[in-house]
Amino acid sequence: LINRNCRREKMSLTLHVSALEKNPDELIESMHIASDAVIVNQCDSDSSREVKKDSNRIKIIESPTRGVGVNRNLCIDNSFGDILLFGDDDIVYDKDYAK
Repeated sequence: LINRNCRREKMSLTLHVSALEKNPDELIESMHIASDAVIVNQCDSDSSREVKKDSNRIKIIESPTRGVGVNRNLCIDNSFGDILLFGDDDIVYDKDYAK
């Protein structure tokens, strides 16, 4: 998906995390995230925070809102770059995926 509202040349990996028992901090490591990312965790909490990994920004949104479409839109609204890549919490990315 191309984000036409953003004009920076930066890849934004946008993740939709729907498993309630997943820890977003552990997902960053287990999925080998090496780019900017937005992780939406469907759970009972309602909060957001931003963490840094290397030089990348990772926004973690915890939301009680259910539904794939609604949460993908939440990812789009909070993305950082021009290119959005949707993935699930069970994907492990290759080392050079951001290239």
